[in-house]
This record gives sequence, C-alpha cells and structure tokens, in this order.
Amino acid sequence: MKQRTTGQDLAEVVTFVEFSLRADTLSPTQVTQSLGIIPSRAYAKGEQYASKAFDTKTQKPIPRIGTYPWGVWAVETRNVVSSSNVEDHVIFLLDILEPKAEKIQAYLVRSNEYSVRFYMEWITRGGEGGYDLFGTTLARMSRLCHYVQFAFLHKEV
Repeated sequence: MKQRTTGQDLAEVVTFVEFSLRADTLSPTQVTQSLGIIPSRAYAKGEQYASKAFDTKTQKPIPRIGTYPWGVWAVETRNVVSSSNVEDHVIFLLDILEPKAEKIQAYLVRSNEYSVRFYMEWITRGGEGGYDLFGTTLARMSRLCHYVQFAFLHKEV
C-alpha cells in the first residue's frame, strides 16, 4: 500500500527526516566511531559557531558568535532523498540505523543523559495537507528513539 497524503499535491511538499542524539556530554567523534555512520551535522557542547542576528534599528543583519548549549550528533535525509513521501525518508534512515540498533541502545538506556529522537519536517508551499506513516514504520522508529517530533510548516509560494 502506498503512502497517502491528504489535501496536498506532493509536488508542492518539501520534507526531510532527521535522527539525532543530544547530550551535554556528547562527543561527536565518539558517537561517529561507535555507530560507524558519518553525521550530517555534529558538534560538542561549548563549540562556537558564526551566525547573524537582525538589528531592528538598522534593519540589517549583524554577525555574531554563538555557543552550542549541548552536543548534537545527527543524520538526516535533506538533499539525500529526493522523494516528497515521508515514508521514503524514514525508511532510508531506518535502513542505515537498524543495523546499529545495539549501539543506539547504549544511548537509549542513558535517558537521564541522552535525548534520542526522530524529527520529521513537512513543508507545504500551497494549501493544507498531511501524511500517513504505516504503524509498522512507527514501531520500527520507536525501537530506536525516545520520541518522535513532527513539524508541519507552511510557506507562502
């Protein structure tokens, strides 16, 4: 059975799915070595990054240096899976992650230290809509995370 989307042409949908670990004590190098997966992004607590803030007086962006409040290791499907079908994105990550389930379990049991999640972002460029995931897919995901976060966003065309 094919995924059902409701009220939205898939050509007007942008989606991606991310699996991430977050912790104050997270070592990106250690997680990468443990899982044997190259992350899409990874950083330790306290690392600095460059960004821009918006100056309301001048109405211009100004450069600033920020510091990450916790460590993150993440792998995502953005720019990797071209499908607008959310199920395709999830299955892609599950195929990478499930062989590492025993290693991921080491982070899951340390729930007082690590937060492990799937994040699914679904952006429409037109009207409203939604998507379905098979229960078997959700069950597979639940064995690898503490929670699943859903983001339904709308951007004007």
